[in-house]
Amino acid sequence: MKIAQFEFDPEQDKLGEGPLSEVFRATDTNLDRVVALKILRAHAEIDPSADQRFHREAVHSSKIEHRNIARVYEYGQYEGTYFIAMEFLKGRTLDKILKDQRLGFEECLRIAQQVTRALREVHEAGLIHRDLKPANLMVLDDGTVKLLDFGIARASNESSITQHGMLVGTVLYMSPEQVRGDELEMRSDIFSMGAVLYHITTGKLPFPGKSFPEVCMAILDGKPEPPSIARAGFPREFEDFIQKCLHTDPQERYADAREAHGALLQVSASLLGTTHRQVNVRGTLLVMPVECHASEEGLENCRVIASGMRKDLATELGRLKDLEVVLLDKAQLPEDGYDWSLSIGLRVAPPEAQLEMRLVRYSSVNGSAQKHEEWTEQLTHSDPNEWALQADLVRNAARELRRHLSESSLKPIGKTRDQEASIQLAQHAHDVLSKGTSKHLMAAISSFRRAIEADPYCAIAYAGLAEATVRKYLYWDGDQTYLEQAREFAARALALKTDCAEAHTSLGFAFHLSGHSTDAQREYRIAIEYDEKEWLAHRLLGALVAREG
Repeated sequence: MKIAQFEFDPEQDKLGEGPLSEVFRATDTNLDRVVALKILRAHAEIDPSADQRFHREAVHSSKIEHRNIARVYEYGQYEGTYFIAMEFLKGRTLDKILKDQRLGFEECLRIAQQVTRALREVHEAGLIHRDLKPANLMVLDDGTVKLLDFGIARASNESSITQHGMLVGTVLYMSPEQVRGDELEMRSDIFSMGAVLYHITTGKLPFPGKSFPEVCMAILDGKPEPPSIARAGFPREFEDFIQKCLHTDPQERYADAREAHGALLQVSASLLGTTHRQVNVRGTLLVMPVECHASEEGLENCRVIASGMRKDLATELGRLKDLEVVLLDKAQLPEDGYDWSLSIGLRVAPPEAQLEMRLVRYSSVNGSAQKHEEWTEQLTHSDPNEWALQADLVRNAARELRRHLSESSLKPIGKTRDQEASIQLAQHAHDVLSKGTSKHLMAAISSFRRAIEADPYCAIAYAGLAEATVRKYLYWDGDQTYLEQAREFAARALALKTDCAEAHTSLGFAFHLSGHSTDAQREYRIAIEYDEKEWLAHRLLGALVAREG
């Protein structure tokens, strides 16, 4: 069968269907690529608003270019049939995943971070999704989460196609205001997101019911079972986040997805050692608009990457404790009032991209404003996938900036530092730790703590303390608390020195013993990347890979 330039087999290529549309795996014969082709059902004409909603889905989806949102390539009509050609995705939607398995808390956190990131883009585009549910969230084979289906999304200032008081969305994840048929704002999406996160973390619906009216009454009643009761061992911080999203009063929820995403990063800080590394950097950083350099045909693509990269980079840097990160357009840029400014240049010539960064610090000398170029860096990366390219650029840029900002700002306040003594104590502790007995372990821990007392900014002391704490877990009763402490010590080391190979090894070791193989392998490989002589990382990685075949 062929619709416009899209070829597919109606029987073999069907991917899914809904009340008003069907989705097929199709080939775009013009561009020789596989797409997901969404077709409005012929009988949908009985709903006079169906074609308007279908068109609106295409318009709204095409406004947003982000790696966590399914891309729309084309919208059209062919011989009376409306269609949308979209990015073809290999993965499974969350509703199908939930039928087969129970997700771990860390996996749920990673999914949640991507959902809030996608929803942040939706809200910043002035849109309300209005139908967040597991079936509209796809997890790709590489772990990337994609937000789907803008069929009932609308602009925050757009009049509704449905009649006032008509329910839109999927009732199991609706906000109270949706159930009442009220006008919606972005906080409604926050509620729906909370309902989805409740479901994926507990395996239960927050508002169960045997009938449509029962579910609606449960939502309006607003008293879901606390996640910690629904599932034992539920992290308190994650529970607080979800319950705030599910507050009956919209004003008590997060205002939008940007605020929710920031709060979720704080949750990750305490649960995932590498997700949020706090550094005491005081001041305000202005991230300038990205200067794009590309060929005429590639300029628009460069701008898309630059826009997403700038926002994600600002989010990453915003994790630095006490550092305020500001994004302004050129027309809004003031003359002063900032401690640092970051200029970024991006050159894209697929599959390669080059990032140039320049950090300027502002100060006042004898009442006169001064500018000092503190740091410049050039990063080059190659990847045929533009979204992977953007992600790698952000990760590498954030790592280098965190390192510089932390090193320039980590100055003792009211406390003297004896760096030489600290290093000597840490080295002695490592020697003692290598002897391998429980007696020597306790002596090493004592020496690492004394090293930190001598210099609270000694990264290798925190890294050593992390390794020693993991060994404490091995030597004694296997208390998981020791692994949590080890991850915290490793995170502190990495906040002080992001390229500390020993800290990455210790963090990987803690993940390893917690059963998180993927995270462990990642940290071991990072450690080896920073120091190819990091023998423990080599040994542990080899053992882990051999065990898993």
